[in-house]
Amino acid sequence: MAQGEITDDSAERLAFERSLRALRGFSFFTYPLAAVPLLFFFYRERGITMGDYGTLVSIGYASMVVFELPTGWLADRVGRRLPMLLGPFFFGLGWLITWLGTTWNAFALGQVAMSFGHALISGPPSALLYELLHAAGRREDYLQEEGKQWRRVILGSAIAFALGGVIGHFVSLGAAVFCSALLCFAAIPFAACLRESKPATSKATRLLDASEEGLARRLTKTLLHVEVRWLLLCYVLLFFLLRFGFHTWQPWLAQSAGDEALLLGALYASFSFFSLPFVKLGPRLARRIGDEGTLVLLCAICAVSVLLLSTSSSLWLVPLLYAQQIPFALHRPLAHAYANHRVDSRDRALVLSTLSFAGRLGFACAFALLLDDDAAVRDVYLEVGVVSVACVVVIGLARPRRPARA
Repeated sequence: MAQGEITDDSAERLAFERSLRALRGFSFFTYPLAAVPLLFFFYRERGITMGDYGTLVSIGYASMVVFELPTGWLADRVGRRLPMLLGPFFFGLGWLITWLGTTWNAFALGQVAMSFGHALISGPPSALLYELLHAAGRREDYLQEEGKQWRRVILGSAIAFALGGVIGHFVSLGAAVFCSALLCFAAIPFAACLRESKPATSKATRLLDASEEGLARRLTKTLLHVEVRWLLLCYVLLFFLLRFGFHTWQPWLAQSAGDEALLLGALYASFSFFSLPFVKLGPRLARRIGDEGTLVLLCAICAVSVLLLSTSSSLWLVPLLYAQQIPFALHRPLAHAYANHRVDSRDRALVLSTLSFAGRLGFACAFALLLDDDAAVRDVYLEVGVVSVACVVVIGLARPRRPARA
């Protein structure tokens, strides 16, 4: 009997390690978007104006808003593995449609397909990691492990950015878009190797789940938590600032560095490589200044950098783009850890998807209005910078000061 128990323990440990390795491989190919440093220029090459570019990006985020909560609800019902299989497929399909596209409608369809794939994987990987660690008795290691997974996401993106720059320079911008599709598909075999670890539930818990299966009821119950509501507001601001910068770096750089694909690929790759060491700072910062204080600090870095970028388009301000990589490196592990430690297992993927949903909704509503064909990028930066600094002050004053629940 003792030998059987040892064998069972060994099998569980091997399954845990196998799933963890598969999750690491999946993380590397989560966002291997080789064409991202060149996308504005790819669209421009095919007749898309600045205003149309802003609208396309907003369509992508608005589509994710539509898909986000249903896919999070689905992941809590059917498990994490199926969405993680389908997500990379639709993500890659969207890039293929974009590669083949020659009209605004085709590009819009590509954005919708990408968004569906993106929504499918926005919450399940983090929820699955937390549950694997919880089942193995290592729940306290979540923030550290989430940081490791996020470093692999950033590393995969950095290598893809550099590759996209090389392909865009020596082949074509369209070839970099095609490369993005192939790299997205590479995540599928890793998702196929995952094994889910479902936490044991009592009969009472199962009855509670059955009575609360409705999406609206579960979401309403979750939002009763003060910490979750505050995190939602903070995350919306942080998400907007990070994505606003990400999607306007190219128009901003076009005024100073031009549209050289090799340079843009190298620059975007350097942004990601620069951010990698900062991922490790998450647990240390959270211990020193608290979870809420750290998240407010990340918002402040983004807001101030955007405000300063409005003063000029000089290459001397490029270090401010690097400053934005610090919040980018830290925001997901910290926000996901904050949510995971405060939400029950049956609602975990839904809450993570809610964060993404709210962030994308705010961004989608604002971005298309901020960019138009006559807009000066620096003027837009000034507008966003002033408003966001004010928002940081409000969120900082409103942060919960109660101790976190286990």
